[in-house]
Amino acid sequence: MYEEVGRALRVLFPIGLTVICLTVYALFHRLSVVVMTAVIGLVAIIWAIAAASVVFGKLSILVAAAPLVILVISTSDVVHLATAYRIELGRGLDREDALRKVMREVGGACLLTSVTT
Repeated sequence: MYEEVGRALRVLFPIGLTVICLTVYALFHRLSVVVMTAVIGLVAIIWAIAAASVVFGKLSILVAAAPLVILVISTSDVVHLATAYRIELGRGLDREDALRKVMREVGGACLLTSVTT
């Protein structure tokens, strides 16, 4: 069982992270969005693994699979926010107004998605 946990964390997670980063770059052609996606996902993963370690005291197969799931869901939230932001900028809003509108209209849904994950 611990071999599978190690394999999931050492092999599958880096592959998933690479595929997600390449996909986000292909969508937005901006390294800043890729970095933002990775940072947000990695912070969420650290919190999740830390919380699971405190609660359960050890790693399990489920906890080993969680980082990739968390990364995928956080990526979808970032893509949703970045796309909505790009649309608002395209409609002629300045950066601050576009950001406020996106956070008001899309931010709540992304927050709920992240919290329930």
